[in-house]
Amino acid sequence: MGSVGERIKLLRLNQGLSQESLADKLNVTKSTISQWEIGKAQPKNKNLLSIVNFFDTTYEYLKGGSEISDTCPRVVSIPYYNVSASAGLGSVNDLETYSYVDIENLNVSNIEHLVCITASGDSMEPVLKDGSVLVVNTQNKNIVDGNMYVFRQDDFLRVKLMSYEKNHLRIISYNKEYKDEIYNFSEISDLSIVGQVIWYSTKLNVN
Repeated sequence: MGSVGERIKLLRLNQGLSQESLADKLNVTKSTISQWEIGKAQPKNKNLLSIVNFFDTTYEYLKGGSEISDTCPRVVSIPYYNVSASAGLGSVNDLETYSYVDIENLNVSNIEHLVCITASGDSMEPVLKDGSVLVVNTQNKNIVDGNMYVFRQDDFLRVKLMSYEKNHLRIISYNKEYKDEIYNFSEISDLSIVGQVIWYSTKLNVN
C-alpha cells in the first residue's frame, strides 16, 4: 500500500513538484523531504498537518489507506491544550502544554488558528457535558449574537454564549439554573475573547 514517505513522494510527483519546491511550500529543508521519502525519518505532527492541508489529502491515505476520494473523511490535526474552559463558576489555568488531536470532517480553511481545549462544569448542559472537547477558532474574536465563545476573565477561562444588547453584554448558560450575567460596556475590558467555539464533542452518559 506504500509507506508514508512513498505516499508523500507520489503526491509530490503528481503535482509536478521537485523536492526543493515542496520543501519551500512546507517550510522545511530539501534534505528533510528526501529523508521522509526514503524512510529515514518520519514527519512530525505539525508537518503531517502541513502535508495533509497542502495536498488536500487525509491522514488515512498517508498512513497507507485507500486512494483519495470525495468520500474519504478529511482529518485535521489540531493543538490540544492541557487547559479547561469552565462551563460553571470558573476554572484557573496555569499550565498550558499541548499535544495534537485528530478531528474528522472539520471544514475550515484557517486551521492554523484552531486550538482544542476541554470544558469543565455543568452550566452549559445539556449541550456541553463536563469533559467535552471544544475546537476554538482564535481568529474569530468579534461577538456575533448567540454564538459560543471561550474568554478569559481575570485568571479564569470560561465558555458561554454571548449576546450584545443595548448598553451591555449578556453572557448566557444553557443550564437555566445559572442566571444570565450582565456586563456594561465599561466592564467588558475585563473580558478577553480567546475565540469562537466552532465544534464540540460531548460525552454521553452511559449507565
